Amino acid sequence: MRKAIVTLLLLLVATTAIHAQDINQPDYAVYVIDRQISVDGTTIILQFGVYNIGATADRDTTARLFLEPNTVANIDTQALRPLESQSDTEILTFELPTEDVPTGSVTFRLEVGIGDVEQADSPTIENNRAGVVIIVPETTPGVQRTARPAPQPAETTIPLLPTVTPSPTREPINILGVEIDTNNLPLPEDNLLLIPVIVAFCGVGLILLWVLTVILRLLFPSPRTFEVWQPPYAAMPIQDQNTLAGRRQMWQQSAQSDSLGIPCMEGQYHIRKWLCGVNNVNLSSWRVRGLRLSQYDIYGRVARSQVLASGGLVRKLDRTVRKGSTLSQEEIEKRVRPIARKMVSALARKIGKRNMMLPIACDIRFRGAHGEVRILFELYQCVNSSPQMIDHWEPDMTVVSGGIQENYTYTLQGIRQGETPRTFRQRLQEDMTEVLKAMIYKPQVLPKEQVTEDTSPHEPVVIPEPTETQIPPAPSPEE
Repeated sequence: MRKAIVTLLLLLVATTAIHAQDINQPDYAVYVIDRQISVDGTTIILQFGVYNIGATADRDTTARLFLEPNTVANIDTQALRPLESQSDTEILTFELPTEDVPTGSVTFRLEVGIGDVEQADSPTIENNRAGVVIIVPETTPGVQRTARPAPQPAETTIPLLPTVTPSPTREPINILGVEIDTNNLPLPEDNLLLIPVIVAFCGVGLILLWVLTVILRLLFPSPRTFEVWQPPYAAMPIQDQNTLAGRRQMWQQSAQSDSLGIPCMEGQYHIRKWLCGVNNVNLSSWRVRGLRLSQYDIYGRVARSQVLASGGLVRKLDRTVRKGSTLSQEEIEKRVRPIARKMVSALARKIGKRNMMLPIACDIRFRGAHGEVRILFELYQCVNSSPQMIDHWEPDMTVVSGGIQENYTYTLQGIRQGETPRTFRQRLQEDMTEVLKAMIYKPQVLPKEQVTEDTSPHEPVVIPEPTETQIPPAPSPEE
């Protein structure tokens, strides 16, 4: 936008400077009509047109024909009468013997009105010259051609002069190396100042449009997708790992999503996090703010395979999450399947056959308001091939801006042994559909803990000493 504004301002200055010149001076322009060699091969016929695009000339001039690269001595001249203002045209025909010029490719240049009608240092003399190239054949001595009368120029040339009076040409405007031709602009010749006025209005309009876009961006900033962040509970002071609070804090770092590990190995521990509202309804009051697919290896995410969902897909998933408690499994699957199909199709275009075996991370970014949402952690142990909950807690959090961000990260398997790329894409689409459906559809709701005070009389009882829940240590990052 800034470059466009600067370009328009330069265009305004250049246009004003050009049209501020004195237009009451004659300005001759030369163009090539025809070039050919006579039938007997002894004569070169060149035809030029000269017309005046300025004021009426008051003196005769001489048209000089030069043979390139000689720029001093002319090989032929013709007298030219004064041309009237913007309406008079003269055709000049030169006939040169072929024996006076070298054979092969020959370049001629015609100059008209330089130094007499127009000043030699005038900026309008560029169109007072015209060049033409012609191929002169070699003549073999002793070979005589059938002599024919030299054709008249009107019979042997193709008139290229327009049937109407040629319109005056204007000098092109050079802005940042780009020439802008002003001859095609439909503007009246008697009001040339209209060009800079239009350019000025366009420049002012672009400036106002740019200011309006800046104001709209400040009023309605779009949230950055997957910006650098950390969970609100990650900024808490580190607790002693030998205490219950310390072990819980260490386990929080290993929780990736609301799903449990599969398969369930005997004695193995699993940690999961669950996002809900204060009403303990799954994903209640949480808003989806981003969706991403990317491959990963032992070094982290593979940047070239990253696929970010468009705003339309994110809003569609957000609407499905908000209505998840009122939808059936079939309805949820119908809504999330197009999202999975588009994301997998975009990912398939970024990965090759060599790295299809890498696992794929599906990241979903959530955002909620403090006081309206909850984050719960649940620790399970596999007993008799079934996960048994051994602890659950709600972490302490530090909230600065009133908003809470959290991520769900699911792992999708890469290409399997014996799978073709086509079946891999189909299976990956089904896996992502099932992941999104399982994330949204959770009919089981954790009941609120209700404590009722019993005021009836009782016998005194002995209260045993409180014991801490035996929580295993969290796995280290090396594991």
